[in-house]
Amino acid sequence: MSFKVQVGPHQVSIHQGQTVLVSEPDGQIKSPSDKGLYFFDTRVISNWAIYANGEPWDLLNGGAIAPYASRTYLTNKQIHTTDGITLDAMVGVADLRARGFLLAYKQTIIRAVEQVDTTMAHYAAQQDRLGSLDNALAASLGAVTLASERYERGLTDFLNVLDAQRAEFELEREYVIAQEAASHHLVNLFKALGGGWEDHQSLPPIRQPQPAVIAAFRELLRPKDSMP
Repeated sequence: MSFKVQVGPHQVSIHQGQTVLVSEPDGQIKSPSDKGLYFFDTRVISNWAIYANGEPWDLLNGGAIAPYASRTYLTNKQIHTTDGITLDAMVGVADLRARGFLLAYKQTIIRAVEQVDTTMAHYAAQQDRLGSLDNALAASLGAVTLASERYERGLTDFLNVLDAQRAEFELEREYVIAQEAASHHLVNLFKALGGGWEDHQSLPPIRQPQPAVIAAFRELLRPKDSMP
């Protein structure tokens, strides 16, 4: 003996506590019907619908995802505006425009990162050069001191002192130029990172080397300590 099973129309039923919602699969509540939002034995909402420019939405999928929640996917029909363009076309144009803005934004970010990487590499290289020049300048100062002491004791002529001083002056000049270049690279790095720059510090002046004749006379006229 067979029995015919009667299945009613599909609907969405969810509840939480004493509150119950019974709706169509698209989430709407059509009237007249027994669907609605109930609290205890009272129907609070008996009719609820959603439209896009007066047109109903088309159901893609929907249903309860938990005893107390449901999820509904809808899509709109083609909507014609006053100038005859469909809403779908307008949305498509807006989407393409947004994609163009996003691509331009990504390209700007890539260029900014490349600029920061380049300026950081230049600044780091200039710092390394300053370190090498600093070591060379310290060695040159030691050479000048040694040549001056040997000259004061009569162990060498003054030309060796002049050569050592000339080498020291040249290193000092290169060091100051390297400092200026490092400062420029640091300013470029701040700008690449989006910050500003104000010139709070001035670079020290470059000490120009003296002609050999003037340096020789000044060295001869400089008071010397008594020999032991």
